[in-house]
Amino acid sequence: MDREALLALVPRLRAYALALSGNRTEADDLVQEAVLRLLAATTVPAGEGLRPFAFTTLRNIRISALRRRTAEQRAVGDILAVSETAAAPRPESALTADAMIALLQKLAPALREAVILVGAHGLSHAEAASICGVAEGTMKARVSRARARLADLARADHR
Repeated sequence: MDREALLALVPRLRAYALALSGNRTEADDLVQEAVLRLLAATTVPAGEGLRPFAFTTLRNIRISALRRRTAEQRAVGDILAVSETAAAPRPESALTADAMIALLQKLAPALREAVILVGAHGLSHAEAASICGVAEGTMKARVSRARARLADLARADHR
């Protein structure tokens, strides 16, 4: 990996990321993730091949982030739709949509992703593990920890 060539591409990557996202903070995050992935990559084209590879990497990171965000928003909507159609909850245990979103946002990203895939989308642990690229046991542990953490956060909010 030619680190100097990659360093020279950072301003162009940042401009491209800013055009994609429209947000400076998000653009900086995209560039950082792209540079980290490029540095960790085992095979990266040398010379002129680095530039299109770097831009493609950045674009793919952006697409993945958009898909993840859309899936999370859809899952929150699904959770809320199910909770609204369920039997009337006791007043002390009822969560508003905003409260549910706030609780989910307090989870670590890996835990949030796990509970949304398994809990909201109804995927099996094996399917969710395959999507996230982890072992099935890891996915089961993440879902369990996420549910426990959500329960703790909900109890803390009702005090």
